[in-house]
Parts: sequence; structure tokens; C-alpha cells
Amino acid sequence: MKRTIAILLLAVFAVGCSTTKKVDNDPFALLEADENALERQAREIKEAVMALRRVHFAHDSAVLPVESRNAIADAASKLVKYPEVVIYVEGHADQRGENEYNIALGEKRAEATVAYLKHLGISADRLEILSYGEERPLFQGETQIAYAMNRRVEFRLMKGDVELIVEDGMLITDLGGVLITASR
Repeated sequence: MKRTIAILLLAVFAVGCSTTKKVDNDPFALLEADENALERQAREIKEAVMALRRVHFAHDSAVLPVESRNAIADAASKLVKYPEVVIYVEGHADQRGENEYNIALGEKRAEATVAYLKHLGISADRLEILSYGEERPLFQGETQIAYAMNRRVEFRLMKGDVELIVEDGMLITDLGGVLITASR
């Protein structure tokens, strides 16, 4: 009888242990843990991408101003960690100049921005260049502020499950200086 009770206790203990193992290897529990990790990673990616700012240029120039390089460097330092994010780098120009010239200028601006991002460690296969020239103005008008706002590079999400928000960058005068406005 004592032997039967001992065998039953061992059987109950063994069943209890195997039940505990099944809980540890529960595919739903593992899936939930993976989903939590993915949600955490998505929040981190979202925070990194939200740091992208518009890059503005001087009139008739594709040279990255220092202020723009600093903003790109801040974003790139975070984007290096998330290789699944792919972006369009879109070049724009103000309405002065011929359309063909402005398309080419927008492309040069996007290329300069991509070159700097690559220099900072962002892989070229994560960056796609587009140029719109003067076709998509950010601001209407023929004022220095309108021109400065339209001479830019924008970033748009191509691939990745994140929300991309592009913030205003530092506006640049026709001659390449920082444009100071009442709102800044």
C-alpha cells in the first residue's frame, strides 16, 4: 500500500511538472511576449523617425547648411538602429527658374541629403531619391519666406510600419544664412 501511494505521488508530481512545462512552452504566451517586444520596438522606431526635419537650402544651391546637417545627424543616429525603415528623400525648389532646371536642382538637393545620410551610416538601399522641383510648394507666394520654405528636402515613409512626421527645419535665406522670423 505504501508503495502504491508513493507511485501515485510520483505520478501526480510528474503530471504537475509536465503541466508547468507546457505553460512555459505555451505558444500563446510566447506569441504575446513577441507581440509586446514588437510593440516596444515600434514605439522606439516611431520616436526615431519623428525626429526627421525638413532640410532647407539657399537659392540655387544644393549645399547642405550646417543647421540641416545637425538635424540629419540627430535623426541618423537613431535610424541606424532600425534597418527596416526605408524612406523617400524628396527634393523641391521654389518657383524661380525653369521647370526642368528646378527638377534637376531638387534632385541634386535630395542627392546631397542622401550622401550625408550614407556618410552617417544609413544604408543606400533604405533611401530612394525623388524630385518634384517646383511642383509641390509647401507655401504659396513670392516672398522670401515662401521661397525659403519651398527650397527643401522632405522625407516620406516608403517602407516600415511606423508613422513618419516631418517637422519644420531651419529656414535658409537666398544667400545661405539663417532666416529669422517672428515665429521662431
